[in-house]
Amino acid sequence: MKILLTGFGPFGKHRRNPSGEAVKALLDRPPRGIGLCGEVLPTEYRAAGRRVLALIRRERPDAVVMVGLSAGRRKISLEALALNMDHSDEPDEAGERRWRRRIGKGPWVLES
Repeated sequence: MKILLTGFGPFGKHRRNPSGEAVKALLDRPPRGIGLCGEVLPTEYRAAGRRVLALIRRERPDAVVMVGLSAGRRKISLEALALNMDHSDEPDEAGERRWRRRIGKGPWVLES
């Protein structure tokens, strides 16, 4: 089994991003028996989206695990609901701010 793992680099007032640090650590020393690939993504809407799709096309993983920083949380948690929406009070590292913007349809979106 091959797993694609991604995290993010620092952004805004967050000079550290534990998601990127965890990804780097796992990629440097992957668990036995797991084919692990991935990288730390830029914290930019457009660049990160393009890069994830390129990684999926190139690596053809069996599963994709994407981790990120939720500044208000004090422990690791799973996202229980995905809204298919870009929404943030702050701009990304490229200066783009998205407010309640639908991400769109694609092979990564499951709609009922």
